[in-house]
Amino acid sequence: MLKKLLFILVALLVPVLLFAQTGKISGKIVDRETKEPLVSANVSVDGTTLGAVSDIEGHFIILGVPPGSYVIKSSYVGYQIMTISNVRVSTGLTTELNFDLPPE
Repeated sequence: MLKKLLFILVALLVPVLLFAQTGKISGKIVDRETKEPLVSANVSVDGTTLGAVSDIEGHFIILGVPPGSYVIKSSYVGYQIMTISNVRVSTGLTTELNFDLPPE
C-alpha cells in the first residue's frame, strides 16, 4: 500500500518538475507622454530568440524564458528604443515589466 501511494505521489510530481523549468515576462507598452497603448510594439530578450509583440491594449507575454538575468529591449516605429537591464526571471514565476516609450 505504501509503495502504491509513493508511486502515485512521484507520478504526480514528476511532470510538474519537468515542465516548470522556465518563467515568463509580461507587461504593457505605452506612449510615455499620452499613456496610450502601443499596438504591435516589439519586445525581445537580448541574446536569445525569445520575444513578443504587444496586443491591441499594449500587453505582451514572453513564455519559456529560462531562469536568469536578462536585458530586455522594446521598440516601435517613431519611438526611441528602450532597454532594461538586470531583469530577473525565476522558474515558474512571471516577471512584470512595463515600458513607457518616448517618441523620437
